[in-house]
Amino acid sequence: MAKKKLDEEQHMKALTNTYRAINFVLEKLFNNVESGADPEATKALVIITDGSPSDLSSNEIQRCEELKIGRFVIGVGTKVNIEKLKGIASEENTFMIENYNGLDGLLEKLQNKIYGIEGAQGRNFINELSQSGFSAASDKDTLILGAVGTNDWRGTLYEVTGSGDNQTEIKDSKLQNDCYNGTVCCLLHRDMILIV
Repeated sequence: MAKKKLDEEQHMKALTNTYRAINFVLEKLFNNVESGADPEATKALVIITDGSPSDLSSNEIQRCEELKIGRFVIGVGTKVNIEKLKGIASEENTFMIENYNGLDGLLEKLQNKIYGIEGAQGRNFINELSQSGFSAASDKDTLILGAVGTNDWRGTLYEVTGSGDNQTEIKDSKLQNDCYNGTVCCLLHRDMILIV
C-alpha cells in the first residue's frame, strides 16, 4: 500500500526540498510531544537523497545544532553535490554510494555511528532502541504492548496489568536477531495471546 502511494506521487524532477523536509521533521516529529516525541531523547536524523538540495535553508541546520540532533546524510548516485551534503551533516557523517543497493554495505557503519551518539559500547542493547507500544491489544485490565527491537533488535511483547505498575516481558527464545516481533497487532482472548 505504501509503495503504491509512493509510486502515485508526482515526481518533482530536478527539485529536492531537503531543507523543507528537515523543517517538517523538526516541527511535526522531533519536537512534537503529540506525535510521541520524547523531549529528553537523543535524536538522530538520517537523510538519504539522490539529489542536491534545491530549496533554501531557513536556519534548519542551526536549529538541529541547537537541539543537538545528529545528522547523517547519504548521497546516492552521481547527481549529488557532496559539498552541499557535508553542510547538512554533522561532523564526518556524509556518505556516498553509487546506487540504493549500496545501503546494505553502509548499514553497520551507520549503526555504529548512531550508537556512538548514545555513548553505548558494543552492540548489545536492552530496551535502548525499542518502540514500546508500536502495537497493542487490551482485555479488561490487561494490556499487551509490542516492543520492536527491545532485546538487541529482537522484538518482544510486554503484558501490563492494573495501573501499569505490573509489567511482564513475554519472551520467545527462538527468535533471531533483527526480527520484527512486536510490530504487528496481537489479539488477547482470555488466557491466550495470538500474534498476527
